[in-house]
Amino acid sequence: MNWELQPHKSIGPLEFGMKRTESREALRAFENEREDGQLSESEMPSDIYANFEVRFSKYDRCAAVELQSENHVSFNGHSLFELKWSELEKLLRTGDDQIQIGNAVLLSHALGIRAKKDKHSDIASEILCFEADYFYLYKEIPLPAVTSSFYVQVGFVEDVELKNETFENLTDGAQSLFANTKEKGIFLWNNLPVPFDYQTDLAEIIMKITPVIREIYWAERGDELFSVQSKNLDFGWRIVWEGDVVNIDSDWRKVPGNLQDVANEDLLRKVITSKEAFLAEWKMLIFQFDRAVSATGSSFKDLDAQEVVLELQNLTKSIKNTGKFYQKSNNGALNSIEKRNASLRLLIVTVGIFAISFGFYWLATKDGSGPFQWMKNNWIPLVSGIVAVFVATYILSFFVRKKKLK
Repeated sequence: MNWELQPHKSIGPLEFGMKRTESREALRAFENEREDGQLSESEMPSDIYANFEVRFSKYDRCAAVELQSENHVSFNGHSLFELKWSELEKLLRTGDDQIQIGNAVLLSHALGIRAKKDKHSDIASEILCFEADYFYLYKEIPLPAVTSSFYVQVGFVEDVELKNETFENLTDGAQSLFANTKEKGIFLWNNLPVPFDYQTDLAEIIMKITPVIREIYWAERGDELFSVQSKNLDFGWRIVWEGDVVNIDSDWRKVPGNLQDVANEDLLRKVITSKEAFLAEWKMLIFQFDRAVSATGSSFKDLDAQEVVLELQNLTKSIKNTGKFYQKSNNGALNSIEKRNASLRLLIVTVGIFAISFGFYWLATKDGSGPFQWMKNNWIPLVSGIVAVFVATYILSFFVRKKKLK
């Protein structure tokens, strides 16, 4: 069968967006081949035929068609399965100068084509044609990413009742400082979510990334290894930077959900970002750890841990910008310790105001004349005015601080 591709519109007799019933009607000639009620390896609803597969969105609309080499797939007058790999790359580049290239993968989002080949072959063995803004779901993970990207989404840190505790090392400290924190943080690596736990993973991450961030911040160029081995994670990054460009090549050995094979796909292993953006993504996470330590007055016996804590304080002040998810509101990720301290300061100020006011009231009662008598006669509006001034000043200082953080 001849499958002629109209990018993002149709492939052969199928139009992207058509209902599943309409798709089956268009492929009635292959009715006997179809396997009903199965999911493909992509875990998207699919109709699987002998030499091709039709994939559907959650709304049961045609989203993509995967074709094996037994089919004839044509685009711009060329039979894609008959082209050599280099010729296929050249053809795709004529319509998309931003194609993504792996060892055995060619991907064009602009044309809606992804081609794969066997390791020792020079022609495509499989071609996926897909609609615009389509994400090929593999084990419920977007693959591949539209662009190279790395983001950090922090979790919400819950309060703990600690004061001036001394811990052996960062690992012991994290277990106590984040004992009430149930929400996980997430590394979004090329749209692949890699969750980490605050109690069991964060200490190892902070211990290993802090000296790397320091080097990237201060050095014009460099080559560093960032390796994490914790309860839920086992991975290594080689981070090479020069000027404002940071290149990261990753090796994932253990990822929650057993997704290390997905993370090691050619199109997912590498990230290219700017130096400023990379540092900004770590800002909120190191801020949380620094605040958890300083707000509880915690300290560490281990000398390496002490050095890391001091470095966190410096980096928190030095890195000016925050990550993608926190650019509009830098205070959005400030943990509950900061909020508690702010409330405590307001309470102390309010109690102080009332203590001073009632002190004046007592003096006025004792003296019986002069300004103290006036204060006694007008103590309600006087106290109300003082409280209003202090509250207004506090709120104003909050917004000034928020503006400075931005």
